[in-house]
Amino acid sequence: MDKYRLLLGVLFVTMSWSCMQTYAQNVTPNSTSPLPNGTMTGANGTMTGANSTLPGGNATTPGTNGTGQGASNLTTPAVTTPTPAPLAPNTSVETLPTTVSRTECGTTQLCAAEPSSCDPSTGSSCFFLGAQKKDGNNFEFALSGESDGYIAASVLSPFNNKEVTYICANDNNVVKFFGAILESGQLTMTNVSANSVKGKVNGKKIQCTFLATVPDTRIPAAKRARRATDVTLSVSTGAYNASSGTLGTPTTAVRAAVADLANSNATVVNEIANSTNTSTTPAPGANVTTPGANATTPGANNLTTPAVTTPTPAPLAPNTSVDTLATTVNRTECGTTQLCAAEPSSCDPATGSSCFFLGAQKKDGNNFEFALSGESDGYIAASVLSPFNNKEVTYICANNKDVVKFFGAILENGKLNITNVSATSVKGKVNGKKIQCRFLATVPDTRFPLAKRARRATDVTLSVSNGTYNATSDNLGPPVRAIIAVVADLANPNTTVNNTITNSTNTTTASTTASTTTVGSLQTDINRNGCGTDKLCASEPSSCNPADGGTCSFLSAKLKSGQIYSFELSGLSDGYIASAVSSDSTAGNGDSTYVCANNNGVVKFITATYNSNSLTETALNVTSGSTYGKINGKHIQCTFEATLPDTTTRAATYSMIIINGTYDATTNAFGIPLVLLRTNLVNLSDPSANTTNLVSGVAPHYHPLMQALLVTIAILVLPIFGH
Repeated sequence: MDKYRLLLGVLFVTMSWSCMQTYAQNVTPNSTSPLPNGTMTGANGTMTGANSTLPGGNATTPGTNGTGQGASNLTTPAVTTPTPAPLAPNTSVETLPTTVSRTECGTTQLCAAEPSSCDPSTGSSCFFLGAQKKDGNNFEFALSGESDGYIAASVLSPFNNKEVTYICANDNNVVKFFGAILESGQLTMTNVSANSVKGKVNGKKIQCTFLATVPDTRIPAAKRARRATDVTLSVSTGAYNASSGTLGTPTTAVRAAVADLANSNATVVNEIANSTNTSTTPAPGANVTTPGANATTPGANNLTTPAVTTPTPAPLAPNTSVDTLATTVNRTECGTTQLCAAEPSSCDPATGSSCFFLGAQKKDGNNFEFALSGESDGYIAASVLSPFNNKEVTYICANNKDVVKFFGAILENGKLNITNVSATSVKGKVNGKKIQCRFLATVPDTRFPLAKRARRATDVTLSVSNGTYNATSDNLGPPVRAIIAVVADLANPNTTVNNTITNSTNTTTASTTASTTTVGSLQTDINRNGCGTDKLCASEPSSCNPADGGTCSFLSAKLKSGQIYSFELSGLSDGYIASAVSSDSTAGNGDSTYVCANNNGVVKFITATYNSNSLTETALNVTSGSTYGKINGKHIQCTFEATLPDTTTRAATYSMIIINGTYDATTNAFGIPLVLLRTNLVNLSDPSANTTNLVSGVAPHYHPLMQALLVTIAILVLPIFGH
């Protein structure tokens, strides 16, 4: 045992001596320092063995300015200052003694404004947000804007994917501060890491400053946040009820992606106004070449500023007040300055006794003037469905005791959900059953979250409808469409407009035979409510609820009228899910199929024919404006109305089928369908009919290729067990 101890001792000494030699080679005692000769700060002597003396601040950590002698002079690591903790929430507000301005923009403060060059200290209509880094991830914000209610700044961080919002409201001419999370256009109050709030109100102008931590670590983060990078800034306004403390839906005036919030020289582009807000300003004495000038002013540097562009006007602020319409809506400017849609197609609303009419004229930016006319005892409405937000924004002019009352709404699943929309300057009049109104509106309406960046009002679907209205309760009945038309460019007055409704103006539904259909945003989860009483349901597993998530394949059918049925479809897939109806209970025998595909996170609705192991895109009768969908991970849900082919007995007896498969969004190619559910023949118009899944032992598959892979693995494994 002793010999092992001796051996280990020798080995330890040898290794220690070796390390000392190596270190001595790396730190030569008499090497010449590149620093100037001087005495170490905080030390009373110079370093022995060195040819130059080092300033203590450059050589050692504070507090270690001793005199070193011998072979080596060691420097201890620098002590780092800890990052300040996130700010504690405090909503109390002190009076702001100064005025928010753009004085420090480009030097110590990053700035975003609309118009891009406006100064909040002087401008009468200026939305402004300044951000200045203080310490750690804490920033001082300066916010200014005009509103009868509130102004707000929002910061969307990729670290938590939450749009943290700081709200300064006019509470009886005093600023009241709120923290919130903005999701799907709604503000949800919560504590945020913000304090030191100061604010003031001057007429409609609201200004406030505050400190905030970005990203806000009070909000759960998907990954650890170190810096305020790749954030999206927004400035918005909205209504505020000082009595109830209720905040209205925000209207966004500025939205900009910022690479680094701490960089005061960053260029800020307002995506809404499509104008550039540059924080950087030329240094004093710099030579600036004015656009259009041929001479450069002498000076130190020759800088050329970009050409000045007129900023696009901000989205319109909601205003439902109605003035009297002094003129009569007519078709005089159709095809010259105004795009027009009418039913009958050539009717003139100024003279026609039964004429539904909608005119659209571009004013500035994405703002349009609409002229609407129609006959109703209740209301007439114009709807605009945009592919940028998949929302059917609806503008309603109701006969409120012979005076026009204006509403904004979202039309979903045949129901009007009242909300604020970007529309103003409403004028209207009522003459018997004829209702006419004019108004300005922003298209697409950026009050609603955009699936992609909107630049123009293209590929929109226009609708004109009417319905009942109860002036006492303000209840609006379901709309009856008179016009549905797809418009390639709303700003082009020469665009051809075809009304897809070919029946009379009193027809409540319209069918389209296109294989692809515009899809609205499905706001609620499909569920089992009404199964067996109001709608016929089939699912796998048999009792699953699609609203609960999980592996639930679900299909419901409900008779609307004649052979028109409404369907609800839900299931899991990386590519598509689809419902098919078969009159012979055999899947893949020329079955009418309705496909809901994941098209880069957005539902694409396609009709097809299911034969054997393939889907062929085919035009089927689907009710226009009835298709809605949403995607949450692999969970796809959609609703639609379709006219089914007549069966020989007109008893609507079909087998209900659910399939899924892969989908290539680039080529629009469908993978081989996998049958998840196939029922017995049932009467779709009977909600109480018994449905049985004839496909046994099926669980939802994300890829039909999985079966082939399992077989391949089995073939490879069997020989191993055979040996």
